[in-house]
Amino acid sequence: MLGLTAPAAPRGWRKKLLRRAVEGPAALDPFERGQVKHLVSSSSGALAFLGACPPADWLCVFDPALRYGAPLRDVTGAIAWDPFDAFGLDDDDPPQRNADDRLMGRNAIPASAWSALVSNPIDRSALDDWSVASISGPRAINRPSLPPRLGRLAQWIGRVADNPVTPWWAASAGGLHPDIIRQVRLGRLENASDAVRRAWSLIATHHEHSESDFDMRWLEFSEEIKAAGWSEAALLRWADLLAPRITIQSVRGAPPRALVEGEPLTWRGILGADVDYPDERDRPPLPDGLLPLATSLVRLQLQDGLRLEAYAREFVYLNIPPIRPDPTIEGGTYSRDYGISKLLFRYVELLRGLARADPTLAMDETGAWPKDELFDRLRIWAMGEWSFWPVADVAKQIRDMAGENLWSMHGQRDLLLTLKARWPELSATDRKAIISRLSKGPEDRDSDDGEAQRRARKASASLTVLEWLAKEGCYLGPTYLTLKTRLRHVAPEWRPEWADRAAESYEGSVGFVGSDEDTTVLEDAPIREILSRASEAGGRDWRRLTERRPFSGLVKQQPARAFKALMTSAAAGDHPAWAWEAFFWDEGRKSDSTRLRAVIGERLARLPDDVVCAHMRTVTHWLQAASKNMPVPGAVWFSRLWDKVLDVLRTTPELGRSSVSSSSRKEWVTEALNSPGGDLAMALMEMDGRLNEDAKVFDASWLARIETLLSVPGVVARSAAVILLRNLGWFYYWAPDWSARWLLALLNGDEDDQDAFWDGLLSAGRPPPAGLYERLRPEMIALAASQPSHDQAERLAGILLSGWGSRRRDRSRYVSDADMRELLIIAGDDFRSNILFALDRWARTEPPWRKNLRYFLARVWPRQRVAKTPRISGHLFDIAIESERGFASMVDLVVPLMTAVERNTLFLFKVTRNKSWIEKQPVALLKLIYKALPRDAGEWPYGAEEAVNRLSQQPAVAVDSRMIELRRRLAAR
Repeated sequence: MLGLTAPAAPRGWRKKLLRRAVEGPAALDPFERGQVKHLVSSSSGALAFLGACPPADWLCVFDPALRYGAPLRDVTGAIAWDPFDAFGLDDDDPPQRNADDRLMGRNAIPASAWSALVSNPIDRSALDDWSVASISGPRAINRPSLPPRLGRLAQWIGRVADNPVTPWWAASAGGLHPDIIRQVRLGRLENASDAVRRAWSLIATHHEHSESDFDMRWLEFSEEIKAAGWSEAALLRWADLLAPRITIQSVRGAPPRALVEGEPLTWRGILGADVDYPDERDRPPLPDGLLPLATSLVRLQLQDGLRLEAYAREFVYLNIPPIRPDPTIEGGTYSRDYGISKLLFRYVELLRGLARADPTLAMDETGAWPKDELFDRLRIWAMGEWSFWPVADVAKQIRDMAGENLWSMHGQRDLLLTLKARWPELSATDRKAIISRLSKGPEDRDSDDGEAQRRARKASASLTVLEWLAKEGCYLGPTYLTLKTRLRHVAPEWRPEWADRAAESYEGSVGFVGSDEDTTVLEDAPIREILSRASEAGGRDWRRLTERRPFSGLVKQQPARAFKALMTSAAAGDHPAWAWEAFFWDEGRKSDSTRLRAVIGERLARLPDDVVCAHMRTVTHWLQAASKNMPVPGAVWFSRLWDKVLDVLRTTPELGRSSVSSSSRKEWVTEALNSPGGDLAMALMEMDGRLNEDAKVFDASWLARIETLLSVPGVVARSAAVILLRNLGWFYYWAPDWSARWLLALLNGDEDDQDAFWDGLLSAGRPPPAGLYERLRPEMIALAASQPSHDQAERLAGILLSGWGSRRRDRSRYVSDADMRELLIIAGDDFRSNILFALDRWARTEPPWRKNLRYFLARVWPRQRVAKTPRISGHLFDIAIESERGFASMVDLVVPLMTAVERNTLFLFKVTRNKSWIEKQPVALLKLIYKALPRDAGEWPYGAEEAVNRLSQQPAVAVDSRMIELRRRLAAR
């Protein structure tokens, strides 16, 4: 009788392996870690592993999310340590990474990656009744128990729970079976550090109160209320749904190296903790009769939220905006819907409803408010909001309130508006008491300031609020002038305008910053004062999301006057960058008259070198725009300014650096487009008359300018060459020898020169002409084989594939079948994927490529294992399923080239969308699907189960052995 029991391992081999496992996975070779994988894949092996109790580091092997975790990088962005090197298995697919290592985050996890922590076929064959849920009874309440193998691994996790790696793993696991928490509590936490115990406490709290699929549960609750209405029981469920709860997160960007090497950590180095306040959406209105209970329930949630904030962060910082919104703030305010503020404003909404329904009950609710910062903020707001709040109690509350709560920065608006609203009702005695309290200022904060500075700070705060009250019509009594004089003596730097903004909100807002280009302040300004006045009047008003730019308005309305102001200022030694950029980068420069361009060019050419140095990129940018359609060899002013700029760049080559840069691999084209050298090259390419059409040669003076530019040392020449290489085919067609000397020569330079050459050439997005293609073919094939950057691989694939599809006069291909096949074997998945993508796209739009596609798959595409990856299989599946003609023959072509696809593949919906293949070609479709689907049905892509079920209804395949196997896999899931 055949079973699913794994063969028992020899005892001697097992003992030796476990002794090695105790040393930790990093000490073992990948094949040895693979042996441990084999061991723990069976129940008896997991039991032996539990008995030996190897260190917690093995979690980094057992969990593919950790094996393929984010690499640790040094300050240059290069990989310093990769978890895959320390924890990878001998049969793991290596991480897919470009040659330039641009993938900065987590490595992609292959669909076939093994995990010790999920059930395997052996586990599923050993399930008992308690491992399967039921509709009723105890098994309907409790979560199914773990299979024996996973249960033993859970016990091992409990035994190594005192190692920081274990809670670090648990925080990133997403979900944990209750047995894990139970085993941890039964483990050895008494020997754990404080950091580890705190981390496990947060993890347990998170899992005890977390429920998945909140959106669905809220939707079901809302629909139930709409159907059955509110009741006290429903209100309690509502409060339970929206209760704040602890959430945990893995420590971002921290691979487990610091943990496995035993570095001391606080609990924050193990995991992150936060408090989540669920969103309430589309709540049916509460009846007035339930408002008292609802309000008290949310008040308790606020108090719980404060406790959880302290527990999750070890401190509480209430960044709560004023309860009364500030109408002067432009844009959307986001802080009201974030964190505990979200819950507070839900409470405020209920309080307002309760106050309207029954003021007495509203006042009763305030009697339950504790004395703390949050509820003092509510008191201050309510005393101004509710006229029924006893006025005598207003003064008492303010007199007795703790200083840090009274002087809260975010609460100052509510305090001032409340005092203004209730001031006429206050007695003279109460007013005097409040003024006395406010005149003392906020309490001293910890600082190294001297006594005079602390007193000045307190006096300044007092003056700000008292002056605001006075300006708003609140009579402060006959002695206020004396008090004001004394406070101003203590705080001489205080300014009256500070009081004007005392009741403004400090809450953040989001929105688009507009531009105010009103030039009124410059209309009567002398030329020499224009820039200084524009600078004084300019700036951003963050509250109104507006940037005042009067000089930009002048540039648009009176460009000649604006330029004259720039040159007058420069002659006096003042040439601010903001003004130069506002003028020279303005779109209006593209439509300047020829005369104005000449004036600007002449004046720039006569400027001192230091001014040109300070604004090099601005000058070259304008020169590029001004040269558009200018006849070769260019105007006199153009020649003078060109020579001036090149002279400065020769003496100060660092000025040629790009204004943009990349953190990892250089983006040569992007950098060139944003550099002086790139600007100058584009200026030459914009000119008219570059090519003498009659003589079929380039203008000699124009080529001489290019040669002069390419002779400037350093980055200037390289940036210019990158721009010119985008037109290498054009240059090579008309001047092959010149192109070889001045442009192709970059291939003989250093590594940066070569990389820049290919970026420039490939950015053209089209194959080179035949002669140049022949010359560059070996280098292009070598580049593709070296696993280039993603962008280079994408463009190279199209160029080389077009060469394969094109023939010489002797009918031979520019890229032979053999060369393409060898290249597909040694190149990376990026290149292979791009080849298939281009083949598929061209076959859909260009009839000759339909035939080419089938020939390519039959005669060129490699059969080697290296080309049979899940990613490539997904492309091949897509090609087959979209084949409108000859579907069965296409399936025969792709199936031998495939392996199982990845779980996140989205193309299987096409099977269920297009019923024709299910009904017309069920046998071919079964052959394709059987090859594409992983053996574990739990790893099948979305839509695969529906596709199999529909296909199984076709008589032609219903009893096919492959269909029976697919349905068996589904049943065993």
